[in-house]
Amino acid sequence: MVENTLVQAGDIEFGNIKYLDYSKIGSGKSGLGLLKSEISDDFEFTEGSVGFARSTEFDSEDSEFFITLKEIPIYQGEYTPIGKVRFGLDILKKIKTGNKAIYVLRPDYINTFRMLEIN
Repeated sequence: MVENTLVQAGDIEFGNIKYLDYSKIGSGKSGLGLLKSEISDDFEFTEGSVGFARSTEFDSEDSEFFITLKEIPIYQGEYTPIGKVRFGLDILKKIKTGNKAIYVLRPDYINTFRMLEIN
């Protein structure tokens, strides 16, 4: 978690709660290949927005995603949007701030989530 800014998760390889590797967390792969960036100039990254994380290069999205805890206008047109958090944003704001250089005995993690289609 970047304090009061965003929560990032989805590192299947090194961020799995059963096989945490603090030295590599955030650099893991899903094993399913990279995705092409699908940028939208219309999607606004407001509080609760969900987007695919990527390296500094476009078309490098894999399994990692982020959830914004505040409006981040500079992300608009830069990251692939996935959706918006409708329920539970208050819980995400309680996740401990991370620093991968420091071992955390009981790290917070996202156990499950559901994608809903809301019209």
